[in-house]
Amino acid sequence: MEPVEVVGISIFPPFQGYGIILRELHSGGRWFPIFIGPAEAQTISMLLRMVKHERPLTYDMFQSVLDAEEIRVEKVVVTELKNNTFFAEIHLRHNDQTKIIDARPSDGIALALKTGAQIFVAETILTETGFTGEIGENPLSETTDPVEKSPEEELKQLQQKLEEFVSQEKYEEAAKIRDRIRDLKEIQGEPTTEE
Repeated sequence: MEPVEVVGISIFPPFQGYGIILRELHSGGRWFPIFIGPAEAQTISMLLRMVKHERPLTYDMFQSVLDAEEIRVEKVVVTELKNNTFFAEIHLRHNDQTKIIDARPSDGIALALKTGAQIFVAETILTETGFTGEIGENPLSETTDPVEKSPEEELKQLQQKLEEFVSQEKYEEAAKIRDRIRDLKEIQGEPTTEE
């Protein structure tokens, strides 16, 4: 296992979605993306920027539950890549015992960022998927800058893109943008039927 850090979130073209960029802390500095959805990208971006949401989000609630039971997150491990899907484990410590639970990498990474736990990646993943060199040299990425836009800025840009695609009659692309706008509005806590 190799310790890694979260460098940021990248957007991969065209409409492939977001990727968490993880970089090896030691050794050769290899790095690789894990593709995630827009909601997960927004969550991790908020954690990286230390933005607090008005109401507790899922990872806030989960940390509160762990704290109430005096359970500590020891580490998060991205364990394997199977059929283009990454798998992860969260290692929890309670009363001198370690318990391991399965998790999506995005959930594990969000919890690690929230609790300050170390993130590790299996060597086989770095060997199979890792890039070397500067992150900007990634041939897949449109931009490797972390997502630093506010949700309002991102919504404004997406709305402009939506109008552009509709005017060009690119309805499939417009539908993807519409779905991303809906996801971002839900993240921001705009009223839904569950409120």
